[in-house]
Amino acid sequence: MYTIVWSEHEQLASDAGLIPLAWTYRQFPDQESYVRIIDPVPKKVAILCSLNNPDAKIFPVIMVAQTLRRLGAEHITLIAPYFSYLRQDFEFAPGEAISGQIFGQLLSQYVDHVVTIDPHLHRIKSFGEILTIPNDILHTDIILANYIKTNIMNPLIVGPDGESWQWVNRISKLLNAPYVIAHKTRTGDREVSVRIDDLSPYTGCNVVLVDDVISTGQTLYQTAKAVNHPNLTILAVHAVFADDAYNLLRSVSSHIVTTNTIKHVTNGISVAPMLQTYN
Repeated sequence: MYTIVWSEHEQLASDAGLIPLAWTYRQFPDQESYVRIIDPVPKKVAILCSLNNPDAKIFPVIMVAQTLRRLGAEHITLIAPYFSYLRQDFEFAPGEAISGQIFGQLLSQYVDHVVTIDPHLHRIKSFGEILTIPNDILHTDIILANYIKTNIMNPLIVGPDGESWQWVNRISKLLNAPYVIAHKTRTGDREVSVRIDDLSPYTGCNVVLVDDVISTGQTLYQTAKAVNHPNLTILAVHAVFADDAYNLLRSVSSHIVTTNTIKHVTNGISVAPMLQTYN
């Protein structure tokens, strides 16, 4: 498919067989965005852009979509390997914005189809509760399991909290490996505590901590400390790495691996084969 590709995803687009459309994006000195589509626009087109740093990206994405539409695009697919604004899916305190719904409704006005990978759906049962347009959710369980099978002997899959169960359960079944879910208590954006059940039945296993998103890294950091295993791998789908999360996790594990939904030095698993359907 002909695709507008954000710069950090040029290699991913090439590996997935997406055909790039020439375009230009820059910012004026006052931080206003400038967009120009250079190539002729086909009737069916995609935009490849992960939505980390969403406040900085959302308006440029809308500008691109509207410009594509004005230049003749009849169907626009947003391929967002990482989809943000999913943590605030409920009004936890009176007056809070339910940002997931707002973000999804905004995007639904400008594109016709959304493709994403392992969105952080917790209280939401369906992505259709956020978007009002067709959408596809792709799952990384097979490629994560294949990575573990190839690189880690006798794995014990550990999830840091109940939200990780969906990934941990699927991966453990694919590997026929045992798994354990830790118990997390969150007291703030960067404050969590984790306890884990007795792991003595799994002596001799190599621990693999699995989660969907590394943001501040505090949850995985506290889980790694609770596990206290000398040979521990941290495996995650989305490499957000807010604040000093990378160095924090490096202090408890020398082996941190993520997929390339977000470009990062820890990328060791490519999601390109999952996107080839859309080329």
